[in-house]
Amino acid sequence: MSFIPHSRVEWIQQAKLAVFVLALFGYIHFLMEGLSTGMGVYRNPTYCWVAAAFAILAFVFASRSQRWIAIAALVVAILSSLYGYHANATWRERLERAQTRESAYTHTPEESVL
Repeated sequence: MSFIPHSRVEWIQQAKLAVFVLALFGYIHFLMEGLSTGMGVYRNPTYCWVAAAFAILAFVFASRSQRWIAIAALVVAILSSLYGYHANATWRERLERAQTRESAYTHTPEESVL
């Protein structure tokens, strides 16, 4: 197979490979964005679900030998999304506890009279 395809079958194979590679780049980008906290403490599991959609796209356009990569990517994206939901719930609980402690210290009986 040369760099420039000569037949219609080669064009289709090259196009499938290109879509597969682009889908994996999109997968990596959105998975990293979903697991990142950025400047805050919360993760965005929605990006992990978008990464799962890219893994499904890669599965559709993968050759038979590349399908296991797409399946593994899909499993990792789903597990990462579930982890993101769990981590966000943990941080929500921590922040709620910290806010209730802070509000207990700031509200004294003298301030409520004024």
